[in-house]
Amino acid sequence: MLKLEGYFWIMFSKNVSSLLVAFFMISVVFTGCIEEEVEENLSDEIKCEILSGEYESQETEDGVTQGYLKFSDSEYDTDTEKCNVNYNIVDADGKLHVNLDGTVHDYSIEISGSSSNIIIIIGENSIIGGGNGESLEGTLEVSGNITWSFGSTFIPCTGCFDDAKTGELVVDENGNPPGEGSGCIDYDDENGNNLYDVGEPCHDNHSTISYNVTVDSLEDVFNSMNYDGEYYYTKEEWVIHDISEIVEIDGMLMFGVTGKSQEDGYNCGLETWYIFLGQSTFTPGQCLLSEKPSWHAEYVPSNDGALWAPNFHGSRTMYYTLPMSNEDSHSDTQSCIGMVTATGTAPNLVWTDYGEPILCQAEGEENNDDPEPPALDPAIFIDDDGRMYMVYGGAHIWITELDPKTGEHISGDSLSWDNGDNGDFVHLANGASDDPLYTEDGQDPWAEAPYIHKEGDYYYLFVNWYSCCAGANSTYEIVVGRSQSVTGPYVDNSGTDMKDYGGTLVMAPESHNVIGPGHAGIFEYEADNRAVQVFTHHYYPDDGAPWAYAQARTLTWDSDGWPVVSQEQWNPMDYWEIIDNDDEKDSEETNEDHEISITDDMKFNPEDLTINVGDTVTWTNDDGGAHTATSTDGPASFDSGNIATGATWSFTFTEAGTYDYKCDYHSSMTATITVND
Repeated sequence: MLKLEGYFWIMFSKNVSSLLVAFFMISVVFTGCIEEEVEENLSDEIKCEILSGEYESQETEDGVTQGYLKFSDSEYDTDTEKCNVNYNIVDADGKLHVNLDGTVHDYSIEISGSSSNIIIIIGENSIIGGGNGESLEGTLEVSGNITWSFGSTFIPCTGCFDDAKTGELVVDENGNPPGEGSGCIDYDDENGNNLYDVGEPCHDNHSTISYNVTVDSLEDVFNSMNYDGEYYYTKEEWVIHDISEIVEIDGMLMFGVTGKSQEDGYNCGLETWYIFLGQSTFTPGQCLLSEKPSWHAEYVPSNDGALWAPNFHGSRTMYYTLPMSNEDSHSDTQSCIGMVTATGTAPNLVWTDYGEPILCQAEGEENNDDPEPPALDPAIFIDDDGRMYMVYGGAHIWITELDPKTGEHISGDSLSWDNGDNGDFVHLANGASDDPLYTEDGQDPWAEAPYIHKEGDYYYLFVNWYSCCAGANSTYEIVVGRSQSVTGPYVDNSGTDMKDYGGTLVMAPESHNVIGPGHAGIFEYEADNRAVQVFTHHYYPDDGAPWAYAQARTLTWDSDGWPVVSQEQWNPMDYWEIIDNDDEKDSEETNEDHEISITDDMKFNPEDLTINVGDTVTWTNDDGGAHTATSTDGPASFDSGNIATGATWSFTFTEAGTYDYKCDYHSSMTATITVND
């Protein structure tokens, strides 16, 4: 018989909003069942092995798995006469407990006492609390199983710990998962660990959020750059180019962005940006791959460190382009596609490169005979049967299959390009027949930034025609074709194959009054039992500045099944309202929406606004220049960041009081909002 006193703990299933942890105190005392002679001969080393190896924890009565534990690194301390033992946990959801930096979190115990009285003491970092002195009993079976009186059985196993792992859960230094303790959410993050800790301000889902990106902060990179007067990254000129689709991660919305020139203190290979809960503007997230993987220099040595056009598979795997530099002469593989994956909790994710290319093209568009595409602008598509595809290319758009288990090319060879001879690569589309590159320069017409979406029985292939990256002189347009097969042929609304210059217009300056719309992506969510689709793209301002920004619009489908992108921009507050809808149904209060216009004479209209707690105010920039709405006094602070011409920003006021605010760029623009209870 084993007598158990002290703390031990078993993880039960948990979700994003509720993490249920049961804690138990355990100390082990051998009584009666071991012969006295054996007890006296029990060595210090054996004491340290009382708990070792891997265990599956099950409910004794019904056999339901509660989690997995791995005991390791035991060491006998002759000074304290105790054995120090570390252990790791995979909980009932298959989540390996890790630290903020992605390393495996170690819990600890001490084994002390004599051979006839062996006690297991839980260490300080085991997040144990309550029930002090409680006595529990367990039985050590001949099989090696340990059956506990509180209804659990530890079953020794080999390899079960690693086999059970399906993901990771970030815990703090004391082993607390996010929100642990009182159902609180750590929006203030006073200690910078992105986790709720006892004693910090407690918020619920309706609280105003202030996120703090502490791991590879992109805004910190921007703020530390050297201003050169030309292409820089102050708030009013943040750059978002080659935007990926939006993905949801850890209660936030995230997208990826192309890296910039590696100069003036900027060294990010890629970027992530966020739309945080309850907010409607894009906020800088993380700087990815500031230290470039070694394979980059091996395959594309002329690359300067900037990586292009990321696209997501799920929310934690991102594919990207490794392009050659713009040097006149080079001997590189022309371009490659890489992959990076994330661990941890957003917005402080830890991104790790795969370590080798997924796909490379030796000649790319220089090989006009085949026609070989560059390994450019990857976009991932998962079909209904689970097969995984990547559509990519420039001038010529191709599709190929990936291994859904590894994310690698289906052939296992990143240099397996064979001109489409064996069917692993399929040519889908070309550029426009009136492209000046084709009609004037004798080159292949340009197409790039492909993206596949399935709607009903059709697969839709979005691509960009013409030229990007020239500011207000960019000629990008987004066109689409459709097919009943993922591998084509794709035809436009006149029946013309996209390989024969076919394409139905989706967005262009004349259709949506934006310059150079590019890099289509689609994000979906459910609202009122229907799917809402958000169409993202970048664009260029009309003031000649050499930078780009991004917009999101709603996507619908006409009676003939062709996509229609809205003229109005999508407001992320619609999504956050859906997220909170169940809670709002329980409230008898009716919150109102209010509009403030930023006028062309540089004023907030109205300058004085009175609202109630819980109301939302949306600012719309109707002026020709950029502005902000930034609080200067009041119970809580708010800052819109850059509001571009035609853009909106919303804020929900949760505290009563008087709020004074201004435009950061134009100090004479001031206004007041009074919030009543």
